[in-house]
Amino acid sequence: MELLNINLNKTNFEQVQYGNSDGVKPIITNLVSTYPHWHNEIEIVFACQGDLLLEYGETKCLLRQGEIAVINSSEIHAVNSVDSKNDRKNLVFMLQISGQFFHTMSAHIDSLHFSNRIEGPEAEEIRKYLLLVMDEEQNERNARSAVVHGFCGLIAALLLRHFSENISPAPQKNGHSPDYNRNYDRLKKILSFVNEHYAESPSLNKVAEIVYVSPYYLSHFFTQTMGMTYLQYLNYVKVNMAKQSLSTTDDAVTDILSRNGFANAKTFNRVFKEIVGCSPSDYRKFVHDKVEISLPAFEKMHLGTYVNYQSQIVIPHSLYRSPGREEEKADTIIPGNAGNVIVKNIEVNTKECGNKLDTYFRKMIGTARASDFLRKEVQEQFRGLVKDIGFEYVRFHGIFDDVMCVVLDDGRFNWLYIDDVFDFLLEINVRPFIEFSFMPSPLASGEAAMFYYRANVTPPYDMEKWGNLIGAFMAHIISRYTLGEVKKWYFEVWNEPNISSYWSGGFDNYMRLYRVTAERIKAVSEDLKLGGPALSSFRDADAGSFLRNFLRTCADENLPLDFVSGHPYPVTYFNINGERREVLHGPDSTKNDMIWFRDIVREYFSGEIELHFDEWNSSPRERDLVHDTAFMAVFVLQNYCNCRNTANSLCYWGFTDRFEEHGLDPNEFHGGFGLLSMSGFKKPQYYAFRALFALGEELLSQGEDYIAARSPASGEIQVLCWNYVHYKESYASGESSPRDFYERYKAFDEGTPLRFCIRLTGFSSGAYLAERTVFNRSHGSIFDFWLKNGALGSLRSREHELLHTQCLPKMGMEILEVSNSCLLLEETVEPFGFTLLKLRPIENREAKNRD
Repeated sequence: MELLNINLNKTNFEQVQYGNSDGVKPIITNLVSTYPHWHNEIEIVFACQGDLLLEYGETKCLLRQGEIAVINSSEIHAVNSVDSKNDRKNLVFMLQISGQFFHTMSAHIDSLHFSNRIEGPEAEEIRKYLLLVMDEEQNERNARSAVVHGFCGLIAALLLRHFSENISPAPQKNGHSPDYNRNYDRLKKILSFVNEHYAESPSLNKVAEIVYVSPYYLSHFFTQTMGMTYLQYLNYVKVNMAKQSLSTTDDAVTDILSRNGFANAKTFNRVFKEIVGCSPSDYRKFVHDKVEISLPAFEKMHLGTYVNYQSQIVIPHSLYRSPGREEEKADTIIPGNAGNVIVKNIEVNTKECGNKLDTYFRKMIGTARASDFLRKEVQEQFRGLVKDIGFEYVRFHGIFDDVMCVVLDDGRFNWLYIDDVFDFLLEINVRPFIEFSFMPSPLASGEAAMFYYRANVTPPYDMEKWGNLIGAFMAHIISRYTLGEVKKWYFEVWNEPNISSYWSGGFDNYMRLYRVTAERIKAVSEDLKLGGPALSSFRDADAGSFLRNFLRTCADENLPLDFVSGHPYPVTYFNINGERREVLHGPDSTKNDMIWFRDIVREYFSGEIELHFDEWNSSPRERDLVHDTAFMAVFVLQNYCNCRNTANSLCYWGFTDRFEEHGLDPNEFHGGFGLLSMSGFKKPQYYAFRALFALGEELLSQGEDYIAARSPASGEIQVLCWNYVHYKESYASGESSPRDFYERYKAFDEGTPLRFCIRLTGFSSGAYLAERTVFNRSHGSIFDFWLKNGALGSLRSREHELLHTQCLPKMGMEILEVSNSCLLLEETVEPFGFTLLKLRPIENREAKNRD
């Protein structure tokens, strides 16, 4: 018999409780995070602000802002905010309608099946009444319950008229086979029985009798279908019911656990914490007191949660589309109209004692793999980059790749190429941030590999031999470079082991690799810096679990851990109907992810442990056409300034487009990661780093789009302003049509020029030299300059020289006189642009020479 495969990890029955509006339950929430569950009610899901990932049955779909979906009675489903970790701007409205409510309209919920997606002209009418229900729920008015009841009746009537299909009592659901439907009915019968008798803790044998199968068959069927054991599901139901009692009553915890089928408080507390992530008393405090909690703390509460972060939710005017209601105008200038600007006022007191500026952006830069530094062209690019900008460390993959010829077939070790790489780096005063990867073929337990150069991702077939490699490696580098020097390096165990394509061994084998590596390194010196796990995909459901398991194991086993690392790319990938969909997150995504990561680490270790975010970019795709645009300059500035004091490093990945993970692209502007193109052209993000590195040691002032600093030794003041423009919502949600090779700015909102009115106070009277660097699409953006000059596919040496010498930021200087301790400056910054101002006092001798 064919087993029903719903392909859902966790499923809960939700017992809907109704308020004053009999038979309907409106839920307005800022953030939604639910595991798959089901209930008897029809549920309407309305994405008011932000996008949702909706799962129902075997289908996953993206519900974009303004769209509506319907979940049918007893349909297993999950609703999750796509950008739940980014901010609190999500807004979701869910309306649950009972079978009794439909019965009053002569409709029987058991024989109803609605289209899941609500589209077309009739959807506008439903949207209108949903908004009216939301408006009533948000305001205290007379007869509110009756009005809500009436609007819900109109919504139900529209659904019945335009979106329903009458079905027989034994339907062929969605065209599935009779076996599928039989198993689906069996599953519903099991879940209904558990929902009714959960307090009795019915055994697997008892349930097997109800559905006339053997306990062995039921156990196999339930686990395969639900993705969890029967006991796990029973506990989920019991805990879910206990949660409702904790949130809606003041009953004693002992009474609640007893009537929900728990034998004692110890078992109740253990099971509750395993499922929800906190104790019953903490959960009650959160719900009853409505305390403001951090997002990471909320994410511990795993089980089907709707959260209101704001007591009064403002419904976006953009949702009102119904005829006769004019959309209200925003109070900002409409972008794209020539001559319009937005004025920004900045005031900086240059006499104030500034705080120390966090220069974590100087710490580290990345590149693809160690063997890149064996190439003359890459060495020349990196040497110039370090001389022009400067970084302390560089991180790369593949220190043990086969191309480095480290482990020979006869078991001996060869350090020649490793020496060449390290000698070069130390010669230009850059230290290695060593990532121990990938597995050399003579030690590999399998053939699983990735990338164009086939990096092996399997565990060693013998952990002792891996340990011997680490021990010999450490002995060699200490002998060659001295222990004092090597103590300044970092050693990281593997790369993104929470992703199977990067590490095929799973969590347990990763921890074995970590233990053996730690033993060999710390045997040399306790002062050597060791860490991991280089976590990837923060927004993946398993990322937080992997990180917590890693930290918990290190803490429980007292394993050495000097730093924790991760990769906060502001993007999520979904597979929807076989299509890989990329969702790009909001401007604050990186900061929120870094805080999420930091707070989890602090649960297990003190604040002294270092945090290194050692891979980061606007996306992890090495052929993302956005990477060549001027957007990357403001993306770098916005994030590095916004994320100060959150970590020890945020490593831009990587410094050059000579990046071969998926082979080389013949196009110069193919969307590579780098600060430099393949031919060494300086890309917009290059100039952003130059601007950051120009900032002094003292922070004077900062806002959402500017930062002011001072260099105490010279007295120079720096003011850096930028004009950030984010992606269009459609592009950020996965719409690929703007990915035009030439018209790449279709991916972004139009933007509006910003006029910064800068008032600098606290100056001494005298003359000041003002240097100005202006970057925008017309000055310094190599891709835009290339487009403007014919977009030639093949560039000759003369054309290379032209691009190198002519495509530069606009620079200038002037002498300014200050007589009343105040200086007023005005700078207009174009979308995707920035301006860096430097002001330093001119010595008397310089002023006399000028005169």
